[in-house]
Amino acid sequence: MRTLELAANHEPVRYHDLVMAGHPKAVPPNLPRKRGHPPSPGTTFAEPPLEANR
Repeated sequence: MRTLELAANHEPVRYHDLVMAGHPKAVPPNLPRKRGHPPSPGTTFAEPPLEANR
């Protein structure tokens, strides 16, 4: 009940309140690393089945 009372007695939190709009980051974020295993060289992929083979 205490959490509900605190939430009811405060102003709503908006997205703009949480985000620092207009301020660039000091250090750009790192790009995510690639996931999974790379394909083996020379690997060929099977052709998709023809429509007649349904």
